[in-house]
Amino acid sequence: MISSLSPAKFYGCRECENATEFSRRMESVETKIKALATDLDGTLIDSLPIMKVAWESSMVALNLNSHFSEYKKHIGLPFPRILELLHLSSFEKDLSKLYFSHTKRLAGDVNTFYGVDDVFNWVSKIGISTSIITSKPRENAEFL
Repeated sequence: MISSLSPAKFYGCRECENATEFSRRMESVETKIKALATDLDGTLIDSLPIMKVAWESSMVALNLNSHFSEYKKHIGLPFPRILELLHLSSFEKDLSKLYFSHTKRLAGDVNTFYGVDDVFNWVSKIGISTSIITSKPRENAEFL
């Protein structure tokens, strides 16, 4: 799992002690990398705790019974598709409103994984463009 590895180890620098050392070493390497594209949830940020709170709060508010463990199996798919798989499509409007308002309210509690800032500072410094890929609606991802 990516989150259990330091970015330095993940990017193949076995001798590097941390992401800062990785960045220092990479500065001396002429690279052909043009862009860095990465996923958001579970890769850059640890959003699982707020997803759980948002899901469980939404279930209580709508008096529904769908455990987070079932929702979690489908994370990465668009929200409407997850609801379809959980047989909750008829609640899509209300669930979307509640769930995403909860995640927005809790956004301040989200932490980035170790080394993410170092990696993004490094790619910015050497002129590599970046993009973040997510199945979240844009407006929900931007505040994270």
